[in-house]
Amino acid sequence: MSEENLPVNKEAAAQLIASGGVEKQEIAKRVGVSRATLWNWENKDEKFKARIESLKQEFEIFGIQLISSKFNDAIKDLWNLGQDTKNDKVRYDVLRYFIDQKIGKPTSKAEITYSGDEDKDRVSINEMEEELKGLIIGTQSGERIEVNDNDNNDNNDNNDGDNDQ
Repeated sequence: MSEENLPVNKEAAAQLIASGGVEKQEIAKRVGVSRATLWNWENKDEKFKARIESLKQEFEIFGIQLISSKFNDAIKDLWNLGQDTKNDKVRYDVLRYFIDQKIGKPTSKAEITYSGDEDKDRVSINEMEEELKGLIIGTQSGERIEVNDNDNNDNNDNNDGDNDQ
């Protein structure tokens, strides 16, 4: 798709609008048109509107790239400030910042919910001891012990009232 360039004054106006911070009356004055002409460009000229949107995206990308390019230096400078300062409060704040970024901020509130459903699969220590005693006694008397994971499911099937027989 070939893109035709806007006339110089329209391009300048689009750049000023996209950058923000300049009043429309001032933009019109700078590019040598009336405020009404600028309004018409903004509201009736699709090519002009598209150029403004394109510039806004370019400015946003540029800003993100600029911040990203300075980020490592900013972190390094912050670390150096924390190491070089004589002020314990500043050193503490810098170290706390890095710790919080790595492991998160500690909270003083912990919410624990308990629905009761967790108990259905729990076995008491006494039940486990009795079962182990039975296994130990059974093996000492020479009984053959078979472990079948389906034993519990078979018992549950028999207790649900359905008879498959």
